[in-house]
Amino acid sequence: EQTAKEVVLHLYNPGATEERPEDVAASEVINSRTCECTIPSFQDRAGWCPSGTCPEHPDPAFTNVSHLIIHHSAGTNISDDWAAVVRSIWDFHVNTRGWSDIGYNWLIGPDGVVYQGRGNDWIGAHFCGANSNTMGVCVLGNFTTEEPTTDAEESLKELLAWKSCESSIDPEGVSFHSSTGMDLDNISGHKDGCATACPGEAFYPSIPDLRAEVADYIASNCQTTDVEIADGEFAKVKYYPNPTQGEVKVELPASFSGMRLELINLSSKELHKAATLSPISAPQTYKLDLTPYPAGMYLIRLEGKGKDAVFKLVKN
Repeated sequence: EQTAKEVVLHLYNPGATEERPEDVAASEVINSRTCECTIPSFQDRAGWCPSGTCPEHPDPAFTNVSHLIIHHSAGTNISDDWAAVVRSIWDFHVNTRGWSDIGYNWLIGPDGVVYQGRGNDWIGAHFCGANSNTMGVCVLGNFTTEEPTTDAEESLKELLAWKSCESSIDPEGVSFHSSTGMDLDNISGHKDGCATACPGEAFYPSIPDLRAEVADYIASNCQTTDVEIADGEFAKVKYYPNPTQGEVKVELPASFSGMRLELINLSSKELHKAATLSPISAPQTYKLDLTPYPAGMYLIRLEGKGKDAVFKLVKN
């Protein structure tokens, strides 16, 4: 039996956040991209650390994000000052673990407030030393026996949808992650890449549903209300094969004449635009060729006659 000869105790008081500043709006951050999923409003570093005593990484490295990694903080589920909790995590990562900054790119409180950590496309410190090509999102709380709040899950969905759009990530896809040497779900839990229980036994089983919710949110033009993607007349539309490795046939009822068909990627960049469809008596067939495009999720959009519908299409 061994006895510790010396114990170092590190105490940190994050202090109270006297006044919560206004969230940073999406329009203030990203103005040039065309993706319809905008970044949720968030608290930047000046918001969660107004004293300026939580400096950012002095020499950050950047990465092209392909995998979105979900964490829990494994800390308290109850607080009246979540910005102070974020400051405490920063202190633990920097002053105890010796890292150059808070490890996560983003954090989300139970009230749905999003906090900017290292920020967009900065390499973090959250995935067992395999941080390249990842974005780490920490949902504040311990989800070993309970699940995150509805507000936190909604903000998480919106944040992941925005990043999926921006980086053309298929939220329901699987791809190779070179740093781990593994084929990982594009939206994964921390435990998918290394030996850990994070993001918690109660939270982790809901991640497959989260992937589908993110994909549906993107396909419904990032609207916060429930949208039926293919109901009514649109349920008559046929498109196959799906998934595809190249060519896709789209069959439209005759009543869809005069509508416009588009193939777009997740960043809403139009890839192919059909001419207005001419009236015919039989169902109309249109061919889309995805051969030139990389694997991932795409959208078929039909517009016209005051109607608009979006269909998900996957290329392997």
